[in-house]
Amino acid sequence: MARAQIWSPKSQVRIREACDPATIAARVNRLFLSAGTALAFLLAAAFRWLTLTEFLNDHFDHVALAQQLRLGALPVRDFVDEGMPLMYVISAAAWSLIKAPFLSEAIIVALAFAIAAALSFRVAARLSRSMLAAALAVIAQVAIFPRTYSYPKLLVQAVAIAVACWAVRNLTTRRIAALSAATALGYYFRHDHAVYLGVATVTLLVIVQWPVGMRAVVRTLVLYAALAAAFVLPHLLYVQWAAGIPTYVAIARQYLSSEAASAPYQIPVPYLDTRAGLWIRSNAAPNNVRWAPSVDDRTREALEQRYHMDRVEHDEGTTWRYHIRDTSPANLRAIQNDPHVEDTDGFNRLVQARSWRSAWRLLQLEPGWRVQENSLAVLFWFSWLLPVAAIALLVARRRDHSTADAAVVAMLAVLAFFTDVAFLRAPLHVRLPDLAASHSMLAAWIGASLWQLRIDGLRRFFTRAIVVLATATVFMAIVEFAQAGQLLATTGILKGPGGVAARWREVSAHLHDDKPGPVPNNPSGLLLPFLEYLRVCTAPQDRLLFTWYSPDIYVVADRGFAGDHRRLYRPLSAWEQARTVARLQQERVPFVVIPLPRRQWLQESNPEIWRFIERRYVPMATIPPGDADGYEILRESAWTGTSVYPQTNWPCLR
Repeated sequence: MARAQIWSPKSQVRIREACDPATIAARVNRLFLSAGTALAFLLAAAFRWLTLTEFLNDHFDHVALAQQLRLGALPVRDFVDEGMPLMYVISAAAWSLIKAPFLSEAIIVALAFAIAAALSFRVAARLSRSMLAAALAVIAQVAIFPRTYSYPKLLVQAVAIAVACWAVRNLTTRRIAALSAATALGYYFRHDHAVYLGVATVTLLVIVQWPVGMRAVVRTLVLYAALAAAFVLPHLLYVQWAAGIPTYVAIARQYLSSEAASAPYQIPVPYLDTRAGLWIRSNAAPNNVRWAPSVDDRTREALEQRYHMDRVEHDEGTTWRYHIRDTSPANLRAIQNDPHVEDTDGFNRLVQARSWRSAWRLLQLEPGWRVQENSLAVLFWFSWLLPVAAIALLVARRRDHSTADAAVVAMLAVLAFFTDVAFLRAPLHVRLPDLAASHSMLAAWIGASLWQLRIDGLRRFFTRAIVVLATATVFMAIVEFAQAGQLLATTGILKGPGGVAARWREVSAHLHDDKPGPVPNNPSGLLLPFLEYLRVCTAPQDRLLFTWYSPDIYVVADRGFAGDHRRLYRPLSAWEQARTVARLQQERVPFVVIPLPRRQWLQESNPEIWRFIERRYVPMATIPPGDADGYEILRESAWTGTSVYPQTNWPCLR
């Protein structure tokens, strides 16, 4: 009697495939890729959380809009939106869910940068076929430390490239729809992102479909464009209903023209300043201080002497860079609280890093090396070189790459070039980190491709030496440019697990504190007595009119902004002023805050708004009292208080 067969032929085939070395290697690679992606996510999220010291004024541009949304106002109809609907909708949703605006923003920022890092690792590893190259790319992306409000610039690019990597492996209608959705995601975060992503995605689709024929190219592009238009159509219909697309476009044009005024920048050129000394030890890393516009040279020099500040160079406008000799918390607080100071950059990290810097002072390079300036120059030129080098390498080694990989790399190169053109403007040290997503992935592919070239002898040695030298140079530039050592010290990791845990608790407690919370000391900290008064003596639906640019005060005051503009920092056209005044007349606006140095500017540049204020409001207080550089508080003249706020004796209007 024949023995029964235990394993079927199909089972035997599956066993042989499972034991095949190639299959095992593929599974191991997938395991490492998934582990690396998860690790990139976790480390990036933790790093952003632990290094959060404050949200700069600019971060509250969209948070103030989120606040209006929560108060029942409709975007475009009731307040001006320059084209970033998803950004403030996400903030409003998180705020409503978590009930703490700073905590919800920190979670959004940490998650967004973490998702960008995780997707960047996955894409870089697939394109470069090197886990090391992908890891270095993500480390560079995280270490260069883009500002909190720049998270969409990294997130939408990482999502679009990740979708492209998946789509080109089998370009179906469903996957083209996913590419269209990724472009629409960019549109909803900020409209101009759709332009960069659109051009880059068209490049991808042309390269993928070119071997099939021109008819396939045209059909694919038409389908992609139609689906992208369908995804953004709901917003366009809403805009038409709320205010009309022509009005929306006119306001956006005014905003872009004002932004373009700051666009030109001076191209950085590396050089050494031997007169400043190359070997004399410096006591501090440079930090920025933005003085009030009314501060003249004599006053500034006196303040520099009082606070032990050595001038390094003029940055832009009223901003100067300094070496702070006295980095004690008391001196740094005195600088930040001085009414002559509008803003500071890096002071909180400076406090955290005092002990770290003292220990490693001997390793610091000196002023003559112009470390910060030359690091900026290296990264600037590297950013422009990357897309050119990628295209050149694709053309020269076109037989080494599959059509799918070539298409994704070309898409990355086009996206990197467009972001170079669009994102880089003054001040460069603020804008340069916004390039981190596309450029880090592209750099990983270029470095790995050069390293893996099938060449022998000296050519291979010199090629790999160039890759190592370029990588080391870029990382040194990033460390100096972003002050990565201070950032690392801020996390508490140099003190071990206990230091990290303590820092985590400190950040969490700081984010729960909303008086004033992690916001710039000026004006929110300076105006805190008045903002607390607003919380007690006005109703939640009352509005505040601030006639300059500090959207953070609305969040600290827990009161929405009056009118339709959260910032009055540019001359409005006559029809815009009329629209704003009409909105003001429909709202209850008990108070107006005017920065005294900007009073004359307001009268001359926005006369209709000034006349509205002049007719309806009377002076109540100046903060600080009697300071010509302070803030004038105006109260609506028709209101009379029935009680008094005990801390200041101001009338309660509630």
